[in-house]
Amino acid sequence: VPFRSLQNESDRLVVSGRTNFELSSTAELFAEATYANNTSTVQFDPQLAIFSDAGFGSSGTAGFRFPTGPTVSTGGDDLRAITRRFTEFGPRSAEIDRDLFRATVGVKGSVGTSDYEVYYQYGRVESDQTDFNTIDKLRLLTSIDPTACAAASGCQFVDLYGRNSIDPQSLDWVSDDLVSNSESEQQVISGYLTGELFSMGSNDVSYVIGAEYRDEQAVINPNESLIAVDNPLNPGVGELVGLKGTRTFFGATDGGYDVAEIFGELLLPFTDNFNIGLSARLSDYSTVGSEATYGLKANYDVTDILSFRASAGSATRAPNINELYNPDSVQTTGISDPCDTLADDGSALTPSAACSSLGATYNPTDLDQQIRGVTGGNSELDSETADTFTFGVILDLLDFGEDTTLTLDYYSIDLEDVLASSFSAQATLDRCLATGEDFFCNNITRDATTNFVTSIRSEQVNLAEESIEGVDLTFNHSWAIKDAFVNLSVNYAHLLDHTRKVNDTVEEEDLVGRVDNIDDKVNLTLAYNSINWDLGFTARYLAGAKQSLTADPLVAVGNSIGSQVYVDLHGGIDVSEEVRLSFGIENLSDEESPVVTQLFENNGSADTTSAGIYDVRGRFMYLNASYSF
Repeated sequence: VPFRSLQNESDRLVVSGRTNFELSSTAELFAEATYANNTSTVQFDPQLAIFSDAGFGSSGTAGFRFPTGPTVSTGGDDLRAITRRFTEFGPRSAEIDRDLFRATVGVKGSVGTSDYEVYYQYGRVESDQTDFNTIDKLRLLTSIDPTACAAASGCQFVDLYGRNSIDPQSLDWVSDDLVSNSESEQQVISGYLTGELFSMGSNDVSYVIGAEYRDEQAVINPNESLIAVDNPLNPGVGELVGLKGTRTFFGATDGGYDVAEIFGELLLPFTDNFNIGLSARLSDYSTVGSEATYGLKANYDVTDILSFRASAGSATRAPNINELYNPDSVQTTGISDPCDTLADDGSALTPSAACSSLGATYNPTDLDQQIRGVTGGNSELDSETADTFTFGVILDLLDFGEDTTLTLDYYSIDLEDVLASSFSAQATLDRCLATGEDFFCNNITRDATTNFVTSIRSEQVNLAEESIEGVDLTFNHSWAIKDAFVNLSVNYAHLLDHTRKVNDTVEEEDLVGRVDNIDDKVNLTLAYNSINWDLGFTARYLAGAKQSLTADPLVAVGNSIGSQVYVDLHGGIDVSEEVRLSFGIENLSDEESPVVTQLFENNGSADTTSAGIYDVRGRFMYLNASYSF
C-alpha cells in the first residue's frame, strides 16, 4: 500500500497557564486555561473507480462504480468492466484541524481540620476536516463522454484508456475541496471535602466525600456534498447514494447527555501496619440511568521488608457521545468472501459449508469484493460493568542496605455488556458463516440474484461478557557509584487468560496469543544518573503472536508474527541551572513493523500493520531543550 501513511503527519501547539490568588489564610482562588491545536494530514491511495453497466447504487459500494454500458460486452462476459485508479490526480488526502479550549476556575482551602476544593470547568473542541480533490461523480460521468463534455462549460475530457492518459488539469472541473466540521462541549461542576474523622489508636480515620455534575454535547456536521441523496439515475425508489468522494453520510448528528454523581472514600487504620479502604460512587446518567459502584482495598505490612496489598470492587462505563450518536457513514471496504468458488487464477476453491444454505454458486471477481461498509453510533447501547480483584506482594530491602524492590501483582477483571469496538466487515462476514448467528448475519446484505455481498454494517455493540487475568512483576535495584547511581528496572507482564463471548448463545473465545493480546511483554531499563547528566537505554520485548487464532493455517499465509525487540536510547544534560538538553533515539536498530492484515479482525481492508501495537516509524530521534525561570 505505497500511498498510505502508516503514521500521519501531525503538528501540535499547546499553551497553558495557571494562576492563584490568596483570598485569606485558609482560602485560595485559582484559575487554569489551556489552548491546544493539532493539525494532521492523512494520505491514502488514488481514487479507485469501476466502470460497468452497474448504477451508482446497484453494487452497494460507497466507491465509484459508474453506469457506462459501452464498456461491457452485451453478448457474453468476455469483456470485463474497467477498473482504474486515478493516479494522474495523485493520492487522496485530507487535513484534520482541531482546536481545544479549556478553562477552570475554583476555590480551595481548609475548614477546621478538613480541606476542600470546588471548581467549574468548561471545555470545547472544534474540528474541521478538509477532503482535498474530492471527485464529483456526475461531473466525472460528463467528462468521460466527449460529446457531453464538449457541451459543458469548463469541462475537460478525461480519457480513461491507457496509463497517464488523463490530463491532471481536468481535475479542476471534476473535483472540490470539501470541509466537514464537528464541535463538542463539556461542562463540569465538582467539589470534595477531605480530612480526619476520629482516631483509632494512634492513627486517624480519614475520609473524602464529594459530588460532580458533568454535561457533554456534540454536533457532527458532514459537508452537505457528502450526505447521501436519492440516486439521480434511478430516482424515486429510495436508493440513497453518495455523489462526491468515498465518504458518504446519512445525515448530521446533534447529541449529548449529562450525569450527576456523589462519591465517598474512607480509610480505616486498624493498626500501624494494617488498614482498609472503602469507597462508593452513585452515578445518574440521562442515557443509561443509575449506576452504583464500590471499592474495597487493604494493605498489610507483615515486616519491614514484606507487605501485601489487595483490592476488590466494581466499575462501570457509560457509552460516550460518539458511541451513541455518531452518524452512519459509508466507506468502501474490501472483503474475501468464504463462499467464493474460484480463485483469481481460475483454480477451484472450497467454499464454507455454510454457503450451501444461501442457495447459490459463487464466483465473484475482485470487482465484487469492494463493498459498502457502513459504520455508525448506536443509541441503544447500555453501560458496561466490571468486577475487579487484585492481589500483590511487595518485597522492599531498603532497610537492609539494599535499594531493591520486588513486586508481584495478580489481577482479574470480569466484564458484562462490554462496549466493544465494532467488528470489521471481514470479521462480521467470517463470523456469520462460522456461527450462523443473527448478531452477525443480520448486518450483511447480499444481492438477491447473485448472492454476492453488497454491504456490511459494523456498529458499536454491547458484547455479552469478557474476562481477563494476568500477573505483573516489577524489579528495581539501584546502587551508588561515587557521586552517581545506577538504576536497573525490569517490568514483566504475563497474560494468563482473556476470554470473550459475543452473545449468550455463541461459544466462548480465547484471545490469548492474538496480536492485541500478546501473552508476554518485558521492559528493561538501565540508567546512569550523575549530578548534571544521565544516560540510559530501554529494551522492549513483545512475544510472538497470531493475527487470527481460528484461521486455517494452510490458507492464512503470514498469520504467525515473530517476537519483536525494540531498543531505545535516552539521556540529558544540565547546561546550567536554567537550561537542560535531553535527547533520545527510539527503535535504535530500525526494526520494521511486522505485516498485520485483515486476518486480524480489528484491521481494515487496506491496513498492513497495527500501529497501536508495533513500532511503525522505524528509527526515531528527538532533541528537547527546556528553559526554567
